[in-house]
Amino acid sequence: MRTIQVDLAAIRDNYQLIKQHVKPAKVMAVVKANAYGHGMLQVAKTLDGIGVDALGVADINEAVELRKGEIKSRILAWLVMPEDLKQAAEYDIEVGISNFDQLASLSPQNKFHIKLDTGLGRNGFAVIDWDRLFELLQNRENLVGIFSHLANTSEAEDRKQKALFDQAIERTSGLGKLEKHLAASGAALSYSDFHYDMVRSGIAVYGLNPHEEKPAELPLQPAIKA
Repeated sequence: MRTIQVDLAAIRDNYQLIKQHVKPAKVMAVVKANAYGHGMLQVAKTLDGIGVDALGVADINEAVELRKGEIKSRILAWLVMPEDLKQAAEYDIEVGISNFDQLASLSPQNKFHIKLDTGLGRNGFAVIDWDRLFELLQNRENLVGIFSHLANTSEAEDRKQKALFDQAIERTSGLGKLEKHLAASGAALSYSDFHYDMVRSGIAVYGLNPHEEKPAELPLQPAIKA
């Protein structure tokens, strides 16, 4: 029977390589979907032990599982329902807010990041809604970040999305100091001007090249050993 071994040291080393590459930006390590099959709790414990800047998961169930596994690092869950928000506050889980129903359901105890749709078309506040959105965000002391996600279809499209994201950032000038993040693994390694305050790195942390068409920018180590 074939077995798969996960090299947790490789994950640790990859994370530190990415940190060095994007500094002074922070690096959120994405551990959703069972850490892409690498074992979510084991990976999170490894990264928690070296002071990971933040961990990213898809939903509240993954986030609560990490907290129950004694993970102390910051956690952001970006696919949440209004009914998840009480539990998020209880477990000190930051949440991504992408629609007005979620926004209206927040309590003062919920630390939240606003998700903008700058062109991916998956979720997030569309440009047409930004006037209403930024009006509603006034005096929200629990707002900690603003982010979007790239479609990664081409550099030209990435830069169109970045231009929209920059327009949104200009509109946050009266909302206090917010943590801005746009790039996932591909853009984080390719474009230094996409780093902002933090990047979100998933597959690169596990040693996979985010660019199929060219060599990886860093000497990443694949973490799965067959």
